[in-house]
Amino acid sequence: TKDSIIGILNIKNIQMIFHDTPGIEQLKEKYSNKKNNENIWNSILLSDVVLYLIDVSKRNIFFNSRILTDIKDENKKIIIILNKIDLINKMKILPIIDLIIKKYKFNIIIPISAKKKTSFDDVIKKLKSFSYKSDWVYLKNQITNKDNNFLSQEITRNSILRNLNDEIPYSIKVINTKWKLVKKNNLIFNQNLIINKTSHKKIILG
Repeated sequence: TKDSIIGILNIKNIQMIFHDTPGIEQLKEKYSNKKNNENIWNSILLSDVVLYLIDVSKRNIFFNSRILTDIKDENKKIIIILNKIDLINKMKILPIIDLIIKKYKFNIIIPISAKKKTSFDDVIKKLKSFSYKSDWVYLKNQITNKDNNFLSQEITRNSILRNLNDEIPYSIKVINTKWKLVKKNNLIFNQNLIINKTSHKKIILG
């Protein structure tokens, strides 16, 4: 996502608020005036816990220790999430965890598979342990701060980036030109894709 999106999860008397931000690897300088940097840092400052996701299926695992040190300096709790464990040999997971503990001094590490939805309960259980008494910020039935128009644009954009991998740049935009709710909860909507180069058109259209 290019924007910070808030997701709300209510479990009994606990309300969890998730800030889904652009990838932290885009964060260049802590006090940069760039919009993406501001979105990420504002979300971090508003948060009690930072979930740092690492794609363990990649050959070179990205671990930005400088950024994480800055987050630690803000007195934020950090949970390291090792995602895509379903794509690697299970014998490789423990060495990765051992490296993070010894080299980077982080001890809350949870391996998951977002695709297969494994170990989600472990993440939620750990987050619940950090909960504290406070008034709820959002209504009980609210799940996000974004409307359906925005979400439909973001779903299309994420699908394009996921399926075309690195062939299409992150700057692609999706804009709804028509949005209409018809009978039986069916939607009719038209979207325009905004790209920087005409050469990308052929890639998207296949």
